[in-house]
Amino acid sequence: MRNVMLMLALAIAALVLAPAATALAQCPPGHVWQQGRCLPLPPPPPPPPPPPPRGPQGMKIVTARSLNIRTCPAPACPVAAVVHRGQQLRVEGFENGFFFVRLPGTPITGWAAARFLAP
Repeated sequence: MRNVMLMLALAIAALVLAPAATALAQCPPGHVWQQGRCLPLPPPPPPPPPPPPRGPQGMKIVTARSLNIRTCPAPACPVAAVVHRGQQLRVEGFENGFFFVRLPGTPITGWAAARFLAP
């Protein structure tokens, strides 16, 4: 008799809890079950801006006939701009043999191979 009562109690508990589990499974993507209903998830926070490159500051002069300004500090990176001999670049950082530079008076920034720049 005791086992029958225990099984009956478990069956009732399963029936009572089943609607909550069913409701949870019915929330559409991008929603979460809270406070007895499906609520939209809040949007994720925007990523923090990248920190400015650290390193030497100052001006450098282009010594090559033309110099590629790249999107990252490596020779295989895409070219963002081309500058020419005698142009001045403001140095804002250094990494992997490349200066992070800004072409004064323009929005152009990128990475220039250090060996083609002079003080």
